Amino acid sequence: MKRDVTVNVGGGFFGLLTIALIILQLVGLIDISWLWVLAPVWIPTVLCLMVLLLFWMLRAISNKRFERRVKKRRKERMQKKRRG
Repeated sequence: MKRDVTVNVGGGFFGLLTIALIILQLVGLIDISWLWVLAPVWIPTVLCLMVLLLFWMLRAISNKRFERRVKKRRKERMQKKRRG
């Protein structure tokens, strides 16, 4: 019974890019703002948050439309019961 175990130690492309930019900044080989040195960390995070916010807004809009339809149908049913 031999089991193969794999361990992912790397941080992926953005992690390696961030480490490389930090090292280059500390050594003095590049002279850019720390904001841009750390951009590989915060840009994907901001993009993910924006996508989540967009989905949340679309869901909220969809729920409001659904609630309006339900209220309209209930009102129509109540009016039909009163008539008939």
